[in-house]
Amino acid sequence: MTDADNTALRLFFAQLEANTGIRLDMEKSYLLRSRLTPLARELGYADWLAFLHGLVTEQTEGSEERLWHAFEAVMTHETSFFRDSFHFDALRELVLPHLIESNAQKKSLRIWCAGVSTGQEAYSIGILIREHFPQLATWQVEIIASDISKSVIERAQNGIFDEQEIQRGLSPDQVQLFFDRQLDGRYAVRKSSLPTVVFKAFNLTDEWPVAPNFDIVLMRNVLIYFSAELRQQIIDRLHPLINPQAGYLMLGATESILNNTLFKPVKLPRGVLFSTHLVQPDK
Repeated sequence: MTDADNTALRLFFAQLEANTGIRLDMEKSYLLRSRLTPLARELGYADWLAFLHGLVTEQTEGSEERLWHAFEAVMTHETSFFRDSFHFDALRELVLPHLIESNAQKKSLRIWCAGVSTGQEAYSIGILIREHFPQLATWQVEIIASDISKSVIERAQNGIFDEQEIQRGLSPDQVQLFFDRQLDGRYAVRKSSLPTVVFKAFNLTDEWPVAPNFDIVLMRNVLIYFSAELRQQIIDRLHPLINPQAGYLMLGATESILNNTLFKPVKLPRGVLFSTHLVQPDK
């Protein structure tokens, strides 16, 4: 690549971080090439580099929209039903039993799935609740599911998945109980069979349109894309939103909280769970 190409890359990465919080470096140029090439072709550019130069230099009608399309193309939306099953084991065996006991009087449960992508995580939690905790059918259970990308949130809200997506993580019984097959061969979530899921599109670097007192916050594989400073800012903002008597924060398997004075770690067979109180899993 030329010096001009490298300059355009740096400008794009700077704009990406400024607008989304996602930090990438020059070593990730291969990722940019693979993600931007299809979009460049769709928009009529000669190649991804021509598109890149246009993104950082053009100030025309639609340029901001194209820039956000590029941001969304670069973002990782990898997800599946019951992804990293050990986290769902922890929810089933430790977290939800404890919350059912601690919240028995108010009979309510609030969960936030941040960085939910196309919705499989939120729907997986709903399925887990209905399969293993029938007593929660009479509770007020609310699942907030958010992502920075409006397009993936729209897909999540529609709740329609193709055969390949359904086969990743779901058993035949779960498909039969919680999905309806459509005429085109895709599957629609049977939302009446699950707790309420409210989908919201917003940026974690902006204001958060969510009310406090969550019992569980899942922010799995989100913080890894942010700078250390931004990660700490988000953790600091999260803490007051989580139930101080019995609240949990679940990060990705390889994520941790540096200089943590707010949450207590709960060691699991795989990964770490963070709580606002002292708790240890059963042996």
